[in-house]
Amino acid sequence: MKSSETVLRVLLLFRLISSDVTLDLPSFRIIAPQNLCKSNGNESQSQQPDGVTIAFQPKDGIKLIYQFQIFFTILEPNTFNQRETLLVWKAVRALEELLNGKERSKISQENLALIRKSNVMAGVSYVFHVEGITEGGETTPEQVFDIEYRDGVLQNVNVPEGINFLFVGTEEIVANMEYRLIAKVSFCLPKYDYYFEWIIEDLQEEYKELENTISSCLQIPKNVLKAGKRNIIEARVMENKTKRLLAKDAIEIKVLTKGYQVMIIPSTARVGEGSNITLRLFIKNYDEVKEISILWKCVGEATKQELKSSMPDNKEQYFEVAFNKVGSYEVWAFISINDVVSKVKADIEVISSIFVSYDFQHTPNLYTSANEGFQFTVTVLNLVPLCEAIWLSAQEDGFEFIKPGVLDKEQYGYTKISNLEKYYLEEIADFTNSTVNRDITLTIPAKTDLWHGFEGDSLYKFRLDVTCPKPYKDNSNSMVTSREKEEEPWKKFLTSYFSFDLHTNSPPQVLKLQMEPLKGKAMKTAFSFISASAKDLLLDSPLSYEFFIKADDYEIHFEKYFEYKTWNTKLPYTLKQSIEYFVEICDVRLACSVIRNTTEISLEYEEFSNKQLQEYLTEIQTIFGRTDFSEGFNTILMISMTFKNGQSKHLEKWKMFVRQFLAQEIDKFLERPQEGIYIPDNDVLQFVSKCKENLKYLKINNKILLQKLLEILEQIVERNGLSLNERFKRRIRTKRIVNNQQQQKLLIETHLSLLEDLLETSDLTVESQMEYATSILRLTQQMCLMPLKGHENVKRSNVHLIVKKLKGHALIYNTQVFENAQESILLNFKVKNADLVNQEKLYCLAIIFLKFPENMGSLQLPLINYNVYEFNDNWSAVKPVECRQKIENFQLHIASATDNNFNKCAMTTSVDSAFNLNAWSFDDCKAKPYKNYLLCICNEMGFLKMDSLYLTTTAATTRPKTTAAITLNIPTATAAEIESRETSLPTLTSSRESVTLSTLATLPSTFLSTAARDISNMAKPFHTSTKQPLVNTLVIRIDKLKKTVAAYETDIKEKARHIDEKERELAKTQNALDEQREARKKSDDVVTVLESQLQAKNEEIRNYEMELSETEELRKTIMSLMESKRPKRKA
Repeated sequence: MKSSETVLRVLLLFRLISSDVTLDLPSFRIIAPQNLCKSNGNESQSQQPDGVTIAFQPKDGIKLIYQFQIFFTILEPNTFNQRETLLVWKAVRALEELLNGKERSKISQENLALIRKSNVMAGVSYVFHVEGITEGGETTPEQVFDIEYRDGVLQNVNVPEGINFLFVGTEEIVANMEYRLIAKVSFCLPKYDYYFEWIIEDLQEEYKELENTISSCLQIPKNVLKAGKRNIIEARVMENKTKRLLAKDAIEIKVLTKGYQVMIIPSTARVGEGSNITLRLFIKNYDEVKEISILWKCVGEATKQELKSSMPDNKEQYFEVAFNKVGSYEVWAFISINDVVSKVKADIEVISSIFVSYDFQHTPNLYTSANEGFQFTVTVLNLVPLCEAIWLSAQEDGFEFIKPGVLDKEQYGYTKISNLEKYYLEEIADFTNSTVNRDITLTIPAKTDLWHGFEGDSLYKFRLDVTCPKPYKDNSNSMVTSREKEEEPWKKFLTSYFSFDLHTNSPPQVLKLQMEPLKGKAMKTAFSFISASAKDLLLDSPLSYEFFIKADDYEIHFEKYFEYKTWNTKLPYTLKQSIEYFVEICDVRLACSVIRNTTEISLEYEEFSNKQLQEYLTEIQTIFGRTDFSEGFNTILMISMTFKNGQSKHLEKWKMFVRQFLAQEIDKFLERPQEGIYIPDNDVLQFVSKCKENLKYLKINNKILLQKLLEILEQIVERNGLSLNERFKRRIRTKRIVNNQQQQKLLIETHLSLLEDLLETSDLTVESQMEYATSILRLTQQMCLMPLKGHENVKRSNVHLIVKKLKGHALIYNTQVFENAQESILLNFKVKNADLVNQEKLYCLAIIFLKFPENMGSLQLPLINYNVYEFNDNWSAVKPVECRQKIENFQLHIASATDNNFNKCAMTTSVDSAFNLNAWSFDDCKAKPYKNYLLCICNEMGFLKMDSLYLTTTAATTRPKTTAAITLNIPTATAAEIESRETSLPTLTSSRESVTLSTLATLPSTFLSTAARDISNMAKPFHTSTKQPLVNTLVIRIDKLKKTVAAYETDIKEKARHIDEKERELAKTQNALDEQREARKKSDDVVTVLESQLQAKNEEIRNYEMELSETEELRKTIMSLMESKRPKRKA
């Protein structure tokens, strides 16, 4: 690529399309004045306010020096004479001088000003005008607040004395982010009976439900607030019983217009003639998408002749092109979002001798965080033996480069199709096609010993190189014989590639977390945690700050704030280890950094009095009453930890309260009409998760509660009507949507965890297993409907799930692998009748691997459920694909490598039958042993199991429905054993003669599987003879097996060679590391010597300077003496 083209591409990648070009000035906001509650030393007596604090919140954490100008007015009905007015004026000037002089640096450092009662005069309203001045001399817009002092009460107009009302939230947001605004209220006198009312200015009617929030946290989903507009949000604190207004405050929100960023994948590719390739866009949009149109064009690079284009009003973010002619092509995408246009280009090269093509199902995040790992999977199609595929970091101008050896081949997804697989494909002709498809995964870890991680705010280019042998031309003029083709079939190699660009996003730069005090009592002392402001690009603001702790192997998360960095909380008592403290800071592109403070806080345990316990019980009930579930569950868990570790006398009483209280709250969720109160489903999901967590910590195992929690989870999905494809949503919905991948993952994990707990509480009965399997099937169907990017791969103790959304062309031939300590299972789904699958239609593949505990008797064998679903017209439900009944339609091949000597495959399509051993059918799955594998060839989808059954003979005249009367137990023989045995066959004169296991062991597996099939298909007695054609067939078979063994040996030698190379590379790396360590040690020694020499030289210089100074003084003295003794001239 030319240098100018590289610069152009870099500019396109970094371009930020935005209509907001105003200069961003420094600013700050004033948080509502807070009352200081002065304690008189007795905790049982009430606290009295002594003043107010004014908190300032600078934008982006900049440092400001605050300049105060104070005005005053006399409050009616007070009247002051001239002398009293002069005294007020002097008091105001004294307060102004105090804030601008003595306390100025402290206010700037803490962003906090204290106004004491002793600084003000009664009967006066004070109006404060405040400006912020940056270190560079820039001045912020002026902010104004007022405080009244009347009848001994010092208060803000909207917040009475004795109430602290803190409005936490940023004033500038982007439309495409979830906005959280938190109203924190506290009272100098204990008070719990209150709730919140929210008013959002200019809120559209379809979102009015948000104003029914009664919790302290207002959650506004993405794109509710419109870009370029301002909204005023008001919060009111209301008394529960009287509906009396206690306090209120408001904040003005500005929704910024930031535009969007776009990238294309692949950016370059080389494919074979006749290949289809799908290009996709990655669009990172910060604003609400009102109108979007994408025009795709494919043109010849030289001729600019158009090969294919999309409709002008197209909205699809993918474009499939068939390249049927050799040449170079350009694929352009012209994107118009909200009338702002951008364009990106991909370069495609087409070569006739290449037969490899590429496909990928999901677009990764091409603006990944620099401190996180990255993973991307591309399917390489039409691979043949000796093909090699590997990802590489491309070294081009304008891109960062990862040097060779920093990451290993496994991380670059190295794959080679060996000759062994070629023989394997010949050996089992029905198992697959002559070519194979492989998923090649690029896995870049966050950090290793040699890999320091991505550079921040940089560009990387990764290229998937696939090298395959060039096939011979099958023509009469070819000089290569068929024998040469067989022995050495490939002479030349050709390389194709697939590349994409990756932009890394630097996470916020963090400093430290301060804590005070460092000593206190568990769940009694209030601790303050203050995070320093993080640094990040203006593009990535606003930043969110979330504080959490780790105690007793549990993570307890507190509030997440935007731009606000202070948390006040109490801490639990622990025994095992000290509590760890963290703050996670994230930008709007979800790049996150974590501050960890290892300072140990000394916590003492002191038993609760009955009054203190009752206050906590009342507080928890009122917290749940206003739906602040996160705060309530944190309080419950921390008290549980404190009582359990402190061996409190209240522990049993506390357990009883938690069990009864949570049971009541769960019933409220199931019975509440949900119309008068708005509770987002994210909060409901957190309720279920935290409820289970608290029950588990206190070891409260209640089957009824678990079933009710599961019912709440299922209601979430039913209420949402989750739709897979976003383009079918004509507008963004707000109704209780589980709206991000993290929450969707939590939904799945919580669902599976509840099912496992229910299974354990039921003593693992057959009925409970049936319920478990039914619920798992229902969950996989729900997962198909979730708008998840990428396929889900979930592992639990009893189940392993794979759910993938695939287009028809990827489903026709699909391979999945289960790997764990006990089993290695390969599943291959092959549609033989291509007309049954729409190539462009989306399908959902769901695979379930069930393994119950060992004490389950006959049900301890693994069960596999395989299903393919298609979606209905409005994407609201799924149904199994109707391609059954005929083996000509499709085949499901399942190969299992186990030590159980399985030899039969059984299938059932219903859950009930899966746990009824008499209902399994052996007709739908044919068993075919191969080496250490048992291959099941099925023409049904449903539950599959493998078993070990024994051969018995019967003279029955009709074939039974299942093969329970005619079964077979075939010990699996290795190729080496078969080769070592004699090739002569035993003579079987009659089917009525007994067949022993030793006789069966000498038979090849194909003969036995054929015999088994013949037994099941014939109604007459079983007869076998040893005719010459069969001997010839077996001789050919043995020759093939010898070739397979030879291929194994070759492959083993090659693997051994690779291992030797790896060991040599490791040894070289170790030697280089040792040399570097030795060199560093020598360098350190040299540095130490040089430092000591430098210190000595400095000492000498100082001595010289002292001598020089003394000499200079001596010179001056001599000159003075000489001057005094010189004779004076006569006038």
